[in-house]
Amino acid sequence: MACRKENSSPTQPRTSLIYLPNDVLSDLIVLLDPIAAIALSQTSRDLRAFVAPTRQHFLQRLLALELLPEHNGGGLVPLLAPRRYKIDPSWDDADAWASMRYACAGCMKLLSHSRFDNHSILSLAMRKPPPGSDQANALIEWQPPDRRASFIADPKAHWSHIHAIRAHAKQQEKRWRCQYAEAPVWPEDLISAAESHVSGIHRDRRLCIECRFHRGDWRRTNALSKLVPVQGFPIIRSRQLPFATVLDRFFPGFFEPLPIALRPRLTLVYRMNATVRFFALYASRCPGCSKWYEISGFRGGDESNLLDIITGEPLKMRTSEPLLCNRCYCQRHGRAQLERALINAVHATAEFDRSQA
Repeated sequence: MACRKENSSPTQPRTSLIYLPNDVLSDLIVLLDPIAAIALSQTSRDLRAFVAPTRQHFLQRLLALELLPEHNGGGLVPLLAPRRYKIDPSWDDADAWASMRYACAGCMKLLSHSRFDNHSILSLAMRKPPPGSDQANALIEWQPPDRRASFIADPKAHWSHIHAIRAHAKQQEKRWRCQYAEAPVWPEDLISAAESHVSGIHRDRRLCIECRFHRGDWRRTNALSKLVPVQGFPIIRSRQLPFATVLDRFFPGFFEPLPIALRPRLTLVYRMNATVRFFALYASRCPGCSKWYEISGFRGGDESNLLDIITGEPLKMRTSEPLLCNRCYCQRHGRAQLERALINAVHATAEFDRSQA
């Protein structure tokens, strides 16, 4: 494919990239990161035809965009220390996580961390890579036009090339994963080296909970949803946040928080003199508006089922009435019914806290 254009004026200087020879332009493109390569293809029709970006290239650009400071909590990459069960920044640091965005390979969007399950953003191969790692400094995976033409002419050679790349990547991943698994007997610098090579290598497989819902993942694997006799109501376990009481967990900000000195001490085996306990959040999809909300924002059915989820007791839904978000519940049953449901929920959570005191 020719990229050179004819110059209509002999005295006009050829200062555009479009006048470079194809091999020189190809050598320049393979040295670009995905963001710059896609930006180059959008400067003119000729360069777009030469670069010919595919969906995979746009996905690489999206994965690079999620590492930018504006989508990364001001340049802060979440670091997980699984052996110490600690994540930095912590989940209760709302300011650090407010601007955090993650790429979805299904809908091709940058979404909030709350739109992904724990595995999609915390597992070693799915999380954001640390600065300076191979994935953070990855260049565009692009083939020159003549190479693409040869692949089209010989599909067998094309697939052999893809299989060779994947086999090499799999071999490297296995080697680093073995070293990471043996990390407890290694120095700290070798642990960090192994983790930086494996971190984020499968981000191109990350899907948001909405895309996984349409793919049918929650119907097959979500054990919590199987306990709810309501069709189309997945329950996805999410992060853990500290709350002083169950009432604070379901209705945060309903009461002014007590000073730490006045808070009752909780009887917890693993923490002495604790004033808060960690509650897992659960995301659910409203069957009315098809939007995802935290489980505490749903009404309908037996209100005690919410407490069952939090306390770990078996779900006991004694009705097939669909659970709806507060907005859809208000539209279907009216504002007065929603007020009664919210008052009953507050009384139930407050009574539960009183019984546990």
